[in-house]
Parts: sequence; structure tokens; C-alpha cells
Amino acid sequence: MRPAEHEWSRSFGAWTNGRTVVADDRIRLLCFPHAGGGASRFRPWIADLAPVVDVWPIQLPGREGRWGEPPPADLRALVRVLLDVLAPLFDRPVALFGHSMGGLVAFELARVLEVCRRAVVCLIVSAVRAPHVPDPDPITARSSDDRVLAKVRALGGMPAEVLDHPELLPMLLPTIRADLIMCASFGSGTERPLTCPIVALGGADDPNVPADHLEGWSRHTTARSVVHLYPGSHFFLFDQADQVHRTVTAELLGAANRAAV
Repeated sequence: MRPAEHEWSRSFGAWTNGRTVVADDRIRLLCFPHAGGGASRFRPWIADLAPVVDVWPIQLPGREGRWGEPPPADLRALVRVLLDVLAPLFDRPVALFGHSMGGLVAFELARVLEVCRRAVVCLIVSAVRAPHVPDPDPITARSSDDRVLAKVRALGGMPAEVLDHPELLPMLLPTIRADLIMCASFGSGTERPLTCPIVALGGADDPNVPADHLEGWSRHTTARSVVHLYPGSHFFLFDQADQVHRTVTAELLGAANRAAV
């Protein structure tokens, strides 16, 4: 393990904001946030999707209630820890959702779960390039703070905390930087494609993730692959919440029904 991993909490509650597993027949959906984002962005989903989907926002180190822990530096190392710490959630098939950076985390977790013969109902990725597509504008360890901030502003993802309280920027910047570096350094090799469906969501006006980058996800599964576009740019997810929730619910129900046949 890298030093950062030794400093991460191994408490299930730290990663799930104190929630515990309760017997439930709903589809269990684990949600992973964008670079610099936290689990709070998905907390409204718990109630909004509640009739059908059991939503689990996953809190990664280095943000919100986990400021004291170093942010992830290696995506595959992060997923190894997720597989261990979140084991109580994998007692039955799960679905995975990730926005931007979170989409790559969800993809790698789906891949490892299938290698471990754990069933994945569906992978839903949002505003993220297919993993074989190189990052056209990567952040590296040598990128200046201004360069990092320019990329975040271009994505439209400047955290509300910074907009409201600029003095918090020095606290947030290391996590944003680490997340962007982790994304830029992750690429898919010759791994076997997934066997679960992949649903890719995108903003019709997102210059950072055009439709062909979303369509590229089809090469990473032997099952159904589909793209849904919405009005908006990189963070359409939160502006078009009602439409996205309907799509997510319908796609998960469809995937679960097909898996049961």
C-alpha cells in the first residue's frame, strides 16, 4: 500500500456517512462523485429514488467529513480498498453510478467485482470519457495551481464552498489536484470487457466529453450499451435532476429484469 492508503479509515461508516446495511429488496446503487466533489451531491437521490432504488453515496477521502485523510492518488489502489471496506454492500448484486471522475472509479470497481465473481446489475457513467480515450487536457503533478483552477472553471465545477468562501481554496485545492491527476493517469489496457450493461449519460453542450467519447463505452461491455444526452454542459446531472432520475430508475429496472430472465 502507498502511504496514503494507510491513513484512510477502514470504518464502513466513514465511507457511507454512518449508514448501516438493512435488508431491502430495492436495487442497491453506489454513487461516486466528480473530482473535488463529495457524497453530499448525491444525498437528495436517497429520497428521490427511494421507491425503487436504494442509493448509497460513497464518501471518498480528502473531502467533506474526511478532510483529515489524504485524497486518493491511484485509482486502482482506491478500488482495492473500496472492495474491502464496502464488502457489506456486496452481499448481493449492486449497480454503480459515477459522475466525471466518479465514472472511472465506478468502472474499475465494476471490473474488479466481476473478476471476483460478484454480480453487477448495471454501470451508469456520467460526463466521463470512455477509459481507452486519452485525456485531451491532462493535469499533471507539474501543473500550476492556476492551471488546475482553470480546468475546474472550464468544467463548471468550482465547488460552492470556494465561490462562497474563497479563503477555503487552499484546503480544497490539493484534493481537486489529486483527483484530476488520478483521472488523467488512468487508462484501460487489455482487460476483458464487462458483462453488465453500461449506460452513459452526457450533456449535449459539454465540450469536454463529446458524444463520441460517450459512445466509446460500448467497447467496454459485451452487454447492452446506450447513451442518453441532456440539455446542458458538464454538470447537466444536477440541472436536469428529474430527467436523470427517471432515466436511472428506468435503466436499472430494465437491467434488473433482464438479469432475472
